[in-house]
Amino acid sequence: MLFDLAIVSSVALFWYFVVIEAQMRSHGSSLIRSSKRILEVLKAGVLVAAGVGAVAYACWDGHRLLVLGQDNRSLYGSSMADVIIGEPLLVIWAIILIKISVQDLTLAFRKK
Repeated sequence: MLFDLAIVSSVALFWYFVVIEAQMRSHGSSLIRSSKRILEVLKAGVLVAAGVGAVAYACWDGHRLLVLGQDNRSLYGSSMADVIIGEPLLVIWAIILIKISVQDLTLAFRKK
């Protein structure tokens, strides 16, 4: 039960951070921007890696679910729902992460 509580609270904190970061970016500021260029480059690298990883996982998981659904017809509807809903959400998440990293890199290199 403690493990479940830790997972739920960490997911809630993560989404709270995402919402706060989105609000701050709409006003031109950010929680995760740094004044040091090297930190911005490292952060952007991590965000791009996470975005590429999300796309790779979406492709792999979508393929796995389709194969699983074809092997076991009773799970096919559930697998298709996961592929139709879950995988595009992962790809959208990846695009957002990569877009944020590109925006932050352009701001970091624009400052001299």
